[in-house]
Amino acid sequence: HDRHLSPTAGKSDDLKVLEKDFTSFFSMPVKVARSSNGKGSVTFKFSSDDELHQLVKIFERLKQ
Repeated sequence: HDRHLSPTAGKSDDLKVLEKDFTSFFSMPVKVARSSNGKGSVTFKFSSDDELHQLVKIFERLKQ
């Protein structure tokens, strides 16, 4: 396991870049959390039903 991905060491530069790229792509704040054992989560923060609908539309297009 990479030491820089440990939960106590703070967020790695790679995860920060991934968050920035996801935030730009989805046009809403995206947070990525990863523990030292490789498990984690991706969180999308939306401010309205319209933003949620936009997120759903993006995922629907990605499925096709």
